[in-house]
Amino acid sequence: YSADKGYDAIVSALKEDTARIIEGIEALRIAPLKIAAQRLSSLFKRVDVVVNSANVRTELQSNLKDLKERANAAWLVADGAFNTVSKIAHKFIAVRIAMCAIFVWGIDEGAE
Repeated sequence: YSADKGYDAIVSALKEDTARIIEGIEALRIAPLKIAAQRLSSLFKRVDVVVNSANVRTELQSNLKDLKERANAAWLVADGAFNTVSKIAHKFIAVRIAMCAIFVWGIDEGAE
């Protein structure tokens, strides 16, 4: 058993461990992005229920506060995700989620 083989084994093990740590860090970084996407999906499902109801105006008026709260929650998590993720593609996704949530904020009580 030579010293070089022992050194190579240690370096190999450290590379594998480092790769696993980096994967774990990346998973932690994109977790808020996944949460933002789930919140946006929940928001749009609720919007779909309102839009497809028999009386959209009444349904909108009774659900507007909830819709805006859901939009705010999705936007806040997307904003946090933007500042957490490291890849540009993930940052673009965070911006897209935030922009979609902002549309719901624009709904006012007098909307038809």
